[in-house]
Amino acid sequence: MNAPDYLLNVWKRFDGFPMETLTKVWAKKQRSVSQMREDQIHYGITGNCFDLSIWLLNEFKEEGIKAYPIGHHLHSKHAHAAIIAEDERGRRFLCDLGDQWLKPILIDVKDHTPMKSWAAFFQLLILESLK
Repeated sequence: MNAPDYLLNVWKRFDGFPMETLTKVWAKKQRSVSQMREDQIHYGITGNCFDLSIWLLNEFKEEGIKAYPIGHHLHSKHAHAAIIAEDERGRRFLCDLGDQWLKPILIDVKDHTPMKSWAAFFQLLILESLK
């Protein structure tokens, strides 16, 4: 159920990075990852869920981890973005820095042992509540 260490090592780079929306007040366009890094070093700011997702996606890609963005309610004031990362077995993990999840959440289980089936059920309930 836990994400592999190589995925967690990337995830943990963002420990202590708060999600904030103040950056969008003065940054009128999407910042590049290099600009986000500079802003974090100089001002301690990180960004909103879109900034953090873009940055996390970039980190995964640099480490050779298959990942892609997801979102919902796009083009609305309720828009949200996150990342799905896959391990070497193709299991998908929800990586949502914007909602401040403590760790990546396994969202599908290919091995349907009873314990894993129940865990998948509860994870789906969590995902449904995000809608």
